[in-house]
Amino acid sequence: MNAVLLAVVLASSAGAEPAPSDPVFVRLERDGCFGWCPMYAIEITRAGVLRYDGRRFVKTTGPAERRLSAAQLRALRAAFAHARFEDIDPQCCDCMDYTDMPTVTVTLTEGGASRTIRDYHGCSATPKRLRTLEDDIDRVVGIDSLIGAPDDRLPRER
Repeated sequence: MNAVLLAVVLASSAGAEPAPSDPVFVRLERDGCFGWCPMYAIEITRAGVLRYDGRRFVKTTGPAERRLSAAQLRALRAAFAHARFEDIDPQCCDCMDYTDMPTVTVTLTEGGASRTIRDYHGCSATPKRLRTLEDDIDRVVGIDSLIGAPDDRLPRER
């Protein structure tokens, strides 16, 4: 390979992102509502890395990262199994019985296949086990330490 071609190859690969060696296992995203609903997303990798992105009405805005324990990862798997996530209709929660409610999107990736369910909290047809799963994910990862108590999330006057 000549020197010019080698320089082009090296330059083009220098900014390339490496292939993820620790794929995402669970993703949960909470979108806004008419009020002060916390808006954030979390990704949990197979190795237990929690990546958080706080957007609005949270104590911690921006990115944060922490490591989950093996027990927390087992608890997450158990929560998905208990909810029978794979049996929930992906369109279960598309209705709009009420307006101005938040949407929670949950994705589970297992064996190379992903399943995503968007739960609009204004839909009264949502299975209770899905809402329980959403709360269980937050509880297992200790999300309150990042989003804070309700008083921590209110907008402050400057």
